[in-house]
Amino acid sequence: MAGYIIYSLDWNRFQQFVERPTADQLAALEKLLSDGLEEHDGEFDEDDLVLTWPTQAGALAQMAAKRLALPDWYGDLSTPGKSLWEGVVFNACMNCDEIDVGFRVDSDGVYWDVIEAAWKHIGVVPGQISTVALSAFGKRPYRYHPPTRMVKTREQHDKEEADRRSSLTALSSMLGDFLKGVKQGQADPNRLLDQLDQNEDVSEQHKKALKGLLSDDDSGADDDNSDDWEPMHSMHTPNEAQNMLDELRSLESAMRKTKKKDVRQQYEEELMPAVAAVAEEGRMLFVQVDT
Repeated sequence: MAGYIIYSLDWNRFQQFVERPTADQLAALEKLLSDGLEEHDGEFDEDDLVLTWPTQAGALAQMAAKRLALPDWYGDLSTPGKSLWEGVVFNACMNCDEIDVGFRVDSDGVYWDVIEAAWKHIGVVPGQISTVALSAFGKRPYRYHPPTRMVKTREQHDKEEADRRSSLTALSSMLGDFLKGVKQGQADPNRLLDQLDQNEDVSEQHKKALKGLLSDDDSGADDDNSDDWEPMHSMHTPNEAQNMLDELRSLESAMRKTKKKDVRQQYEEELMPAVAAVAEEGRMLFVQVDT
């Protein structure tokens, strides 16, 4: 089952790399950037900032050094640019002996639903980073400032999710009937659209998406969040890791009462020991989103 892999880094070594990188570390970072640019070739628009980056040896390393010094590593980058830099940072921490920030594996797998159960008990809305330390788990890379979003409560989120599931159920039923008509040679897309407009159980978002498919018009296919970037890792200072550990410990009774046996086991045998080891040793928590 997909979920999260928990690593950790030596906090002092990581700080040294970010604030005072050596020539060897910058050379290794330049190689990672060069490989990343090749991997993402063709993904950038003509006016993308990344296309102004130098490619000659040495110059790209100096550009990387300047980016390391920025308080925000991602805010001025496009979506493919963010993915490029994230991959470079991830590989620099995980797979690069020349950079060496004390990488360690603390847990090779924590399921999605373990973190979701913890979020639910503590009132965290998935995807919404708040003052709750655990809300940033798997969501916030180092020096990444997420865009401001409309704040929801956990109750609002759960209601929206229930409404979404109800809408999908209603839509699935309609499409099932339509496919039966297709097999019988009696399908009428216009009739389906009329039924769609009259069905109050299907959300406006799902109606719009289906109409776009049936009309072969993709002008409205992307919603307001279509350009949102979803990080594939997060990094947390020793203080943040300690706050997460305190929050997880406060949930011990609730998590042990969770109905799913594998959630209880994962909480006790994987999540808690891993976060405790990282926090108690003053290391940096490094979380990979595993899909």
